[in-house]
Amino acid sequence: MASSSEDQPKKPSDDYSNMNQGHHHSGGYSPAVGYPPTMGYPNGQNGYPPPPPPQYHQGYPPQPYNHYGHYNQPHHPPHPYYVSESQSSNGSAFIRGFLIMLIILVTITCVSSIIVWMILRPETPVFKLETLAVSNFNSSTSHFSANWDSNITVENPNHKLKVYFDRIHSFVYYREDFMSSAAADPLLIPTKGHHVMKLKMATNNSDEHVVGNWVMEDIVRQRNSGTVSFNIRLLIYTTFKSGGWWTRQATLKVFCDDKKVNFVGNETNGVLIGGNNSQCDVYYS
Repeated sequence: MASSSEDQPKKPSDDYSNMNQGHHHSGGYSPAVGYPPTMGYPNGQNGYPPPPPPQYHQGYPPQPYNHYGHYNQPHHPPHPYYVSESQSSNGSAFIRGFLIMLIILVTITCVSSIIVWMILRPETPVFKLETLAVSNFNSSTSHFSANWDSNITVENPNHKLKVYFDRIHSFVYYREDFMSSAAADPLLIPTKGHHVMKLKMATNNSDEHVVGNWVMEDIVRQRNSGTVSFNIRLLIYTTFKSGGWWTRQATLKVFCDDKKVNFVGNETNGVLIGGNNSQCDVYYS
């Protein structure tokens, strides 16, 4: 029994011939020949290869931009001694301002002092030892005793300043050995005025006026020669005033040194040699 052509297996050549035969169907145009689909990659989507994994190199920080496209600001932990730039500039401005104000104040003070000094021209008072008398001079025993009476004239040479002697302390020395001291009453000397201070000092070899034996021996040697030198000194706390708008305090140290007292014979009294106008040295502080 003969088999039909349909039961015969088809050969590839038959398919090709059928395709050629089909070229003449439906108006002489053959159906479009398709292309094989694009072969994809493993794990791909829509035929495209997957993006490569991000590559990070060891030792390098990640990119400064995040996935939103914004710049990542680096984070710095607060330092315990961190001072902002604004705080530093404010502190520097304060210091500069303070120094400028201090310089201005010092300059104004110096200029004003110079102006006042030029206007008032304060001058130091003048002291003159007019008289010096020693009485009851006794150095024959171990109990030394003597009295010193002196008159000192003080003159105020200032035209616009009054001088106040608030506290006056007088001292007598034999060379540099202390003999006696006393306090005097305060006084006021007007402009271009003068005043005579009467000073009285005495020693009776009490606990406050102890004179060493070596001092008495030296005084006896000078006494036997006819003259003994004494030093009269003053410490005066002074105030200069010009009306009620200018006042200045000062300390005057007056030195009337090496004033020779003449003793005649065995008398216990002596007087100043040289008379009047024995000017003293004055130190101003």
